[in-house]
Amino acid sequence: MAISILNQNDNVYVDPGTTFSLTHTVSAGSNRLLLVLVGYENEDNETINSVVWDPTGLNEALTEISTYSTSDDALVSAYYLIAPSTGTALSITVTLSGGLTDSASSVVAFTLDGVDQSTPIRDEDGDAQQNVNTLSATVTGLTSGDFLAVHANQENTGQTMDYDDSTFTVTLTQDNVTSGQSTFHSGYGTADAASETAEMDSTITEHSALQLVAIAPAAVSSSSSRSSSSSSSSRSSSSSSQSSCVPTVIEDIAVYESLSSSSSSSSSRSSSSSSSRSSSSSSSSSSALCGEVTWGHHTGVLETFDEDFTGSTIGWDIGGTPGNDDEYIDATSCGNCVLFERWCLGVGEAEILIDNYGTGYGPAPIIEYRTAVTGVGLLVAPWTVYNGYSFISLKWVQIRICHEEAPLNRITETGIQRVTEDSTGVGNIRITETG
Repeated sequence: MAISILNQNDNVYVDPGTTFSLTHTVSAGSNRLLLVLVGYENEDNETINSVVWDPTGLNEALTEISTYSTSDDALVSAYYLIAPSTGTALSITVTLSGGLTDSASSVVAFTLDGVDQSTPIRDEDGDAQQNVNTLSATVTGLTSGDFLAVHANQENTGQTMDYDDSTFTVTLTQDNVTSGQSTFHSGYGTADAASETAEMDSTITEHSALQLVAIAPAAVSSSSSRSSSSSSSSRSSSSSSQSSCVPTVIEDIAVYESLSSSSSSSSSRSSSSSSSRSSSSSSSSSSALCGEVTWGHHTGVLETFDEDFTGSTIGWDIGGTPGNDDEYIDATSCGNCVLFERWCLGVGEAEILIDNYGTGYGPAPIIEYRTAVTGVGLLVAPWTVYNGYSFISLKWVQIRICHEEAPLNRITETGIQRVTEDSTGVGNIRITETG
């Protein structure tokens, strides 16, 4: 899958103080990534405290990739957010440790489509030096089609920078844009070789910083021979492009309060059906109404909330009809993961059930969860492999399911961000309020 740019914005700021914001849009698309490049004159060694997408609304924090800085006067840094919530003309806000005075800053943002949602950062490199007019950065381990983003910051406004000696073609988003006492130069390109170098050359010698980031595309999904209306008994378990790999199909998944932790849990569940669902159930996670939930099955569901796979997962194919019992999720290729929306479950012992109401097929997947006291805290909580019995929910829970051939090092990754909370649900994952 090729990476494409859905949205791109940039701006420069003079003496912005401790915060500066860029107006940006995140459009709908599959396998989205928000990439933000920040540069400024760190006259008093100011550092970045946070970069947040729509802090007054969505409030989604970005994760730092790397930062390169001279002792003062030139700094560049890159941040990313997997699966950012969509929004039009909202703010990306950068907050620093101290106010910038008599200096300048820059923000460049890309909304990318077609990005690997598990390990989006292929490689990064950078350099920062004093009194030089040439810097270079090299990224390796690339595949053809990787997205490359480069930006440079140089103290002084009397010079001209270029990337003419780079090994890839750079399309400029900022062409020697001057502000205050700095000049900013940024752009992007596509990798054609396993290693690519960005070289910044300047007409004068000054404090300079350069950064290059490589973004990995999502794997190409294998075609499926299933009809969206077919039942599980009639589905073929073969993949047209993965003959040596048996995909995993899940009909439903449930996360709920362990019966051993509360004798009243079963009696507190609502026996709602698909015909009795209200709009409050689909927005339950965003309004922080805690309770158990099932994704992917509605008839005779005992949980408080029942949701669809559609709109609540990212990373696998979805078949069937939302709102009906035939909806299912299917690994797009061996080794892929599917990420579920965040959910306010409650405090206590919890369990995860797969195919509790229906029958899937294929190898048993690897189930991971993370939990935190707050929804924001969940974004940086570590992933843990589910032991098959129970776990302790701190209140908020998020589930990730990986095909059996997924690398085990996915467990330690914390860069995956949430899918929008107010989505309409997921198949048979059940989460229960415990307190």
